[in-house]
Amino acid sequence: MKEAAVVSILMTAYNRENFIKEAVESVLSSTFVDYEFIIVDDCSSDNTYNIAKDYEQKDSRITVYKNEKNLGDYPNRRYAASLARGKYIKFVDSDDVLYPHGLEVMVRGMEQFPSAGFGMIWGDTISEPSPKLYTPHEAYYSYFFNNRWMQVGPSGVIYKRECYEAVDGFDTLPYISDFDLNLKLGARWSVVRLQTDLFFYRVHQGQQLDLGQQLKGYPVLTYLIQKKHLESPFCPLTKEEKIQALLMIDKLQARRSLLHLLKSFNWREFKLLVEASGLGWVGFRKGIVQT
Repeated sequence: MKEAAVVSILMTAYNRENFIKEAVESVLSSTFVDYEFIIVDDCSSDNTYNIAKDYEQKDSRITVYKNEKNLGDYPNRRYAASLARGKYIKFVDSDDVLYPHGLEVMVRGMEQFPSAGFGMIWGDTISEPSPKLYTPHEAYYSYFFNNRWMQVGPSGVIYKRECYEAVDGFDTLPYISDFDLNLKLGARWSVVRLQTDLFFYRVHQGQQLDLGQQLKGYPVLTYLIQKKHLESPFCPLTKEEKIQALLMIDKLQARRSLLHLLKSFNWREFKLLVEASGLGWVGFRKGIVQT
């Protein structure tokens, strides 16, 4: 039986005929070559699947699948991950470009810190070199009190497969399941902070980032996920830190909701931001009066 590759590169695709060729070529140009490359087409109505199949004929590392029905973003990611056999899972989106050194840097960072469950790029300016290992407590404290680095999407993350599978991978919530998985993993395993500039993230109409800006997307779900993980028994923060973090996210969500009302004068949308997020009116009042 053939030995499993070190990395399973997973590319999910839906109507990406304009971008998938460049995405696949970027993977094939990687300096790290010990990988299997799984492409799962989610019932595209354009030429995406045929483009992927052409590459399958040219490189034995590539296997292409086509779903019998459209699964949607995160359910399709879950399916693709179920096919993986590598030590690490690396998603490369079908509209992005992986830089030649990107995969090698990620694998090297993970191999340097065997205790880590995943590795993630750092989006902000830092004053010390990467890679660096963060314990669960350090990662959570850094996220909730210093910056927002845990909100990096799958293109900027590499997962140790056994850890991904131990927490059952992505949820199926739209837009936000990558953030949910980061916090789920970060509560249980250390995370490697990786250098930036490992891939090109393409911004265009119709992608999940664009669709998630609607009120029922990030404005509601971000708070919901934050609260879920702060209240989880796996949360690595101290009791006092949890209380402080919960108060902080209550304040931010309350003021974000009020600001939206003052700008839009839309009471229905204001109620949605308060109620659908799980903040509630008690939380809103407490958040507003906080100094």
